[in-house]
Amino acid sequence: NASSTTSSTSTTYYVDSASGNDGNGGTSSSTPWRTIAKVNSTHFTAGEHILFKRGGVWRELLALSSSGEAGNSIVIDAYGTGAAPIVSGADLVPQSAWTLCSSCKSGVWRAAAATLPNIVLFNGAQGNKKASTSALIAAGDWYWDAGVLYVWSSMNPGSYYGNPGVETGKRSLVVDLSALAHVTLQNLHLTGANGIPSNAVIYAHTANGVHAHDLTLKNLEVTNGAGHGVHLEDCNNCIIQGLNVSGMASDGIRLVSMSTTNPITSASIVGNAVTGSRHNGIATYGCAIGDTCQGITFPSGVFLSGISISGNVVHDNGEGIYLEWTNHSSVSANTIFHNSVTSDPAAEGGGIELEASSYNTIQKNLVYSNRGNGVEMSNDAGAGLTLTGASHNTIAYNAIHDNGAHGLFTNDAPSQSNQFQYNLVWNQVNGECFLANGSGHTFYGNTCWHNSTGIDLYTSSSTPVTGGITVKNNIIGDSIKRAVHIESGVNVGTLIFDHNNYDFGSGDEFMIQDTAYTLTGWQSASGMDRHSFIANPQFVSSAPSTPADFVIQPGSPDAGTGVALGSTSAVGLGPGSSWPSNITT
Repeated sequence: NASSTTSSTSTTYYVDSASGNDGNGGTSSSTPWRTIAKVNSTHFTAGEHILFKRGGVWRELLALSSSGEAGNSIVIDAYGTGAAPIVSGADLVPQSAWTLCSSCKSGVWRAAAATLPNIVLFNGAQGNKKASTSALIAAGDWYWDAGVLYVWSSMNPGSYYGNPGVETGKRSLVVDLSALAHVTLQNLHLTGANGIPSNAVIYAHTANGVHAHDLTLKNLEVTNGAGHGVHLEDCNNCIIQGLNVSGMASDGIRLVSMSTTNPITSASIVGNAVTGSRHNGIATYGCAIGDTCQGITFPSGVFLSGISISGNVVHDNGEGIYLEWTNHSSVSANTIFHNSVTSDPAAEGGGIELEASSYNTIQKNLVYSNRGNGVEMSNDAGAGLTLTGASHNTIAYNAIHDNGAHGLFTNDAPSQSNQFQYNLVWNQVNGECFLANGSGHTFYGNTCWHNSTGIDLYTSSSTPVTGGITVKNNIIGDSIKRAVHIESGVNVGTLIFDHNNYDFGSGDEFMIQDTAYTLTGWQSASGMDRHSFIANPQFVSSAPSTPADFVIQPGSPDAGTGVALGSTSAVGLGPGSSWPSNITT
């Protein structure tokens, strides 16, 4: 159904790809327009609706030229019953266009395709681009050269693929919202964008000095793009909600700020499902201090702020959620898993990464089975003239398990003073629960279980000073290698460890540089952990594997043995918590 926000004086326009006529008035479902070209050439006023008929297909660029007003958006929506209206950036190869390639090996068919495709779809599924006709060996393989598309098929592709057939990418974008404001786009299926690398299925940027802002994207199917799924640039107060984004060659959803006069200070990415992106599932980008971005040098860089990323399901991408040059924002209650796609070598395979991003809150997320780290903070690796770290972030109440590397990781100066509290981290068998360098970090009230090492503090060529780190009130148990490892170069005298319950096994589970110690030896050598102990924490499960298993029983030796941590760290996880929908504190 169409949105119910139409004002009493606004007009609703109807578009029907099958029975419409651009000569019609378009203002009723019985007199609809036919083409998007008619929509693009029409000036609309605030509050008006443009409705596309369900079941229809349009192979045109949707590029509205009208903006709404605050509280009275122009709405692009669907009407009727059936499948969501499809707007595609790809063209259908006519069934009659296919012929066997006489100069190719058996099974190779050819058809004219004037535009170089970056994406080819076979009944809506992405094909596999090959380097020559000789490499075409299986269904879905394709190659393009000199205006001809070649595909492998066991029979005529025009007959074999009929729903809808073979489609070749043609238009760089599917929807262009550049320089528009107060426009809502909802309930459509958008697919087949051909543009690379920073083009997108849905795209908006600054045009003729006018910034896009207050755009709402809602309940859309966004599939199969040669670039990004959604790319909104300098788009303040924009909302991306309830989208299903899949099959992107780069990022699924990307917010970019390239303006110091109109930076992004508010945006919401809420309740989306993002899968099958070769790079990041969800990403935010600014520009490094002193760097040149899109031909403009920014002496102070460009930083986004006020971004809320919540309730999203992000899986099977090259990376989960990636914030870069983004401050004072939140990543909350997302489910992030199986991000292990390796077809883009630049994708890092982590769950959540903050690069050159500070004063953010990362909380109540479920992060598991990613190829890389669970949650990572790092600097921008010299992208500009001045290094920017990821500092003063709060990482709290997350459940993190079975990732390929470390659970919680802070890396590369000048990243400092990050606070990790009340996280559950388990089964990082190839990495640490908490791996850190730099200074000023706090690690409070966390449960680390069955990780390679509980806590590992280290220095590196990029971070020669590590110290001033405080570790209190944690349960660090069943570690595979060590409970604590303090590597060479760390300023041990500035560390604070106390009131922790360590692994209740046996052996020399603590190491300072190259010397291993029991807890008693560690206490004597380091002067730390005076109130810490080794005991079975008595979880409700003797073999914990889910968050609920880590609740301690009433008689646990951990009950009442912590120390007051101050008001900002006084609220811990409630035992009734379940991720990500019901985390209680």
